[in-house]
Amino acid sequence: MLTSVMECADGLGAGPLAARILLVEDHDDSANATARLLRGSGHLVTVAKSYAAAVEAAATGFDLLVADIGLPDHSGIEVLQTLAHGGTFRSIAVTAYAMPEEVQRCMDAGFDAHLPKPIEFRKLEQTIARLVVSAAAPRQPEQRSGRTATELFAESERLRERSVHLMSRLKALDKHHALWNKAWGTVGTVEWRKGVTPPRRAREEARPKLIPVGA
Repeated sequence: MLTSVMECADGLGAGPLAARILLVEDHDDSANATARLLRGSGHLVTVAKSYAAAVEAAATGFDLLVADIGLPDHSGIEVLQTLAHGGTFRSIAVTAYAMPEEVQRCMDAGFDAHLPKPIEFRKLEQTIARLVVSAAAPRQPEQRSGRTATELFAESERLRERSVHLMSRLKALDKHHALWNKAWGTVGTVEWRKGVTPPRRAREEARPKLIPVGA
């Protein structure tokens, strides 16, 4: 179980989840930018830029490993396998390739998740939160809702993404409706709601009237 979780599963609404993160990344700009963003979210971040530095930094303790697979001396997989003997932690593999075989290789090595480069920070935060909640949740959670904290968190993320999608659709409809009003005016809009569009009505009015024979 993670040792530095600031918010447990029952406190999801109180603030961000935080963990001690060991970030293993040999690219200076990527390491510095990622570490700065993670610290801004409340995480405690230690940066290591090689296999040797990662093993040394791990001695101070950490909850979550975020490791680039391609390192100058060894690989991120070797970092994971070496540190796995020293305690329990969650892990995220980061690679420049997202081919299925590469993802599977990382998962088979023991990583809990995989993210492709360049890292989308929102995805990284979501993955960290999911892993932290999963580690912090008790093995036999209270059955208040019949679902675990991880399942509730995943559902809340799905609902949030769906609400964002619906809001964007509503804005698009509002814009379309405003353009329609500008093009056809209020009368045209009322007729459109009745099922007769202005172009169709214009065609009907322009159609020659038939005069009955013998009239």
